[in-house]
Amino acid sequence: MKSLFRLILLTSFFSPSLFSSSASAQQASGPAQVQSGQQQGALQADDTGSVPVSLPEIPDIAVPWPDLDAFAPAEGATQSRRGMRWDNLSYAVQIIGLRDVGLEDRFRELSTLIGEREGQTSGAQINRRAEADVKAITQLLNSYGYYASTTDVMVAPVGEEQPGRVQVTLTVNPGPRYKFSDIQLKLPESASVETRDLVYQLFPLLPGDYIVASDVESAEGELLLKLPQRGYPFAEFGTRQVLLDDLDNTGIYSLPVRPGPVSVFGYFRMKGDRLFSEKHLNVLARFDPGDPYDSRDVEDLRQALVATGLFSKVALRPVETGQVSPDGRSIVDMEVETSKGPQRRLAGSVGYATGEGFRLEGQWMHRNLLPPEGAVTVGAVAGTKEQRLGVNLRRANAGKRGRNMFAAIETSSEDRDAYSAQALTVSAGFQRPPDIALERRWGYSLASEIVITNQRDRSLFSEEGDENGRRRTFIIGALPATLQYDGSNDMLDPTRGFRVAGRVTPEAAFQDGFFGYTRFRIDASGYQPVSGDNVVLAGRIALGAIAGADRDRIAPSRRFYAGGGGSVRGFGYEELGPKDADGDPLGGRSLTEVSAELRYRFGNYGIVAFVDGGQVYTEKLPQFSDLRFGAGLGARYYTAFGPLRFDIATPLGRRSGDPKFAVYISIGQAF
Repeated sequence: MKSLFRLILLTSFFSPSLFSSSASAQQASGPAQVQSGQQQGALQADDTGSVPVSLPEIPDIAVPWPDLDAFAPAEGATQSRRGMRWDNLSYAVQIIGLRDVGLEDRFRELSTLIGEREGQTSGAQINRRAEADVKAITQLLNSYGYYASTTDVMVAPVGEEQPGRVQVTLTVNPGPRYKFSDIQLKLPESASVETRDLVYQLFPLLPGDYIVASDVESAEGELLLKLPQRGYPFAEFGTRQVLLDDLDNTGIYSLPVRPGPVSVFGYFRMKGDRLFSEKHLNVLARFDPGDPYDSRDVEDLRQALVATGLFSKVALRPVETGQVSPDGRSIVDMEVETSKGPQRRLAGSVGYATGEGFRLEGQWMHRNLLPPEGAVTVGAVAGTKEQRLGVNLRRANAGKRGRNMFAAIETSSEDRDAYSAQALTVSAGFQRPPDIALERRWGYSLASEIVITNQRDRSLFSEEGDENGRRRTFIIGALPATLQYDGSNDMLDPTRGFRVAGRVTPEAAFQDGFFGYTRFRIDASGYQPVSGDNVVLAGRIALGAIAGADRDRIAPSRRFYAGGGGSVRGFGYEELGPKDADGDPLGGRSLTEVSAELRYRFGNYGIVAFVDGGQVYTEKLPQFSDLRFGAGLGARYYTAFGPLRFDIATPLGRRSGDPKFAVYISIGQAF
């Protein structure tokens, strides 16, 4: 006996663009026999490459129609001229057979009968909806490998107790589930043995797998993704075919694969708006001429170009050069096409905190004033207790990808409870911060800083009572160095992982003679989801120390303080620690801070419960005695640039001079 075959165009039911080209089921016109090696009745593509498909004929469920004379007319129903037929009908739907193959719930989402059954309708409408559902069932089953299914439709009155109501029953026999008997990837005769072996190795489908359309499309997508990663930038496919054997319930899969030449990287060709040269592209790229072609390196370069913020459009394309490397591989140049984006940015932020007052910050930036990637920023702060004006030059990717060089000059004036200070600061250095998007977890920075400052020191006033002696001028030189590790999953709103940062700052100061000291600080935070990513438990600890000089010898602005929105909420800014006779903070040589938060997010909103603790000490090493705690609640509104934060907290074990509560409004999580 000869086997019976059908050639189908395999498509996923879940791909709307391919829905209309799903192969017909066995009911359509029966299988076609293969004779003399030719497919009789095979689907023929038109000029556009699409294949017209004949959908299965649907039985006319209105003929013979149930004896509607048995129905009592519903209110408002009308009588047809051709006999008793009611236009105003309601109906129920019963599905038999799909649950056995796990597809009933999916079909219910697609069913026209179920989706449009509210209210009353006519028999003709029920007929059309049932026809649509039979087609949907056939295509749904086809997409999961059931190519011999049948669907029967029965419409019957519910009974005299419910006049004008019918039940539509869809009885489905899925039939056998088809498997692949062979996988044939058809490569050109010129393809090498290594290329053939690689193509089969990368293709995940195997004989014996069920013929599931979505699995086939996923396998083809995976192969088309991986071939360019393995050196084949011009890989492409022909039209797949699946030849079904209806006696064995199997199918032979065939796919023409044209991998193209195995290639290596050549040089860059810039097109469009040139904001920097090919030389700077070589800094951004993680590959060199002669390296094996890998599309992951190309995508990495595209992301690096987008991250510069200079372009509104970035496109990279491999271009054949016709040249061959010494080992016989094709050389491809990379065409980089860019369109310039906005080069200037004006930004601002506003915040409020108890003890600190309002703070308004504004910035103007030109992203590429000094190319390549030389951004100039002019920033100003106008606040209740601080004012600043500064200019910053930052060159991104300076000689090495991810390394930034900067130089800045700033003048500032602060009038705080602990001190008042006017300062001129000049700094320069380089940094390479962590970048989660690029999976760069480690970061570092090294800088130099010169500060000329005149400060009022309440510690001298409280101890000496000399009105003229409480202001001193310092000239300070510092070399701050930072080492960071970011193991979290998000820079602005982490929900899992941890972060650690250590900072060491040797400082030399001149004020009635030279003296030196070193500042140390370590910060660590962790994030653990409790229920998905909607509920997160977050914790933080910070320790600081100053070695080499007494507290009163150090400029007030270089000491440690605690209290406020980024420290211990419930207290005013810098309120914790030693105080003078008037209750004003004096600062200290060591610091301890701890925090815990429970964050719950729903949509773009969130609520937070938190407890903070901390203290400042005169000792040179941080202590854990006399910690002050604050607790409170917060609200979050999540935006593309981070959460907007509103916190209200109160001191625990409130003492004389402590506020009843404190309010903090800012951008970003507390830590």
